[in-house]
Amino acid sequence: MSHVHMTLQGKGGVGKSMIASFIGQYLLDHSRPLLAIDTDPVNATLAAFNRLNTRTVELLQGSQIDGAAFDTVVDLILDSEADAVVDNGASSFIPLSNYLIENPVVATLEAHGRTVIVHSVITGGSALLETLDGFRQVAANLSPSVGIVVWLNEFFGPIEDRGKGFAEMKTFQDMRERVRGIVTLPRRTLETFGRDVREMTERHLTFTEAIADGAFRLMAKQRLKMVRDDIYAQLAPLV
Repeated sequence: MSHVHMTLQGKGGVGKSMIASFIGQYLLDHSRPLLAIDTDPVNATLAAFNRLNTRTVELLQGSQIDGAAFDTVVDLILDSEADAVVDNGASSFIPLSNYLIENPVVATLEAHGRTVIVHSVITGGSALLETLDGFRQVAANLSPSVGIVVWLNEFFGPIEDRGKGFAEMKTFQDMRERVRGIVTLPRRTLETFGRDVREMTERHLTFTEAIADGAFRLMAKQRLKMVRDDIYAQLAPLV
């Protein structure tokens, strides 16, 4: 049974496309066929990763989901036996969430043997409450059969609210039965790990490409391997 991984979060700039690329890389590096789809016409970040061979589909027509375009996404998924990764922009969060609620998208995919998994990012710093609310909306409104993977992105600071970590927050306690698993992206030393990952993502390289690239020095490659192995170990039971 193949999986359909979708990123959903209403806050921009929190790492959705980076996370979508990590999922795609995990699948490729574990010899699992990949269908990558980028629906964000503004940034098309996932599509910039050449190794992922991403298809682009523009979902928004004005402020609404273009039903014919979404039918194309479903057709692409059902015409392939590969695991799919669908990256969605912040601008489509509300209309796409509503579309998934109002239309039998999940039921159709499940009827054809696909497991639907939504990936929601929560970040520290000033966007904490907004991203928590985005996760809550996803968990409260999508079909109970949809598994939700929460990504805790600590790049902008610790994910804490009044001294409580995510697992202690009311938002998680209320929705914990919907959570398939949690992946933590810890805040690492910016002058080393942070610089290496930033250079890799700005050049739209995968871990495999960056580690093989002569422009990265030996220690940078070792740090990238550490980051990759940590992410992959957390993803292994979830995808």
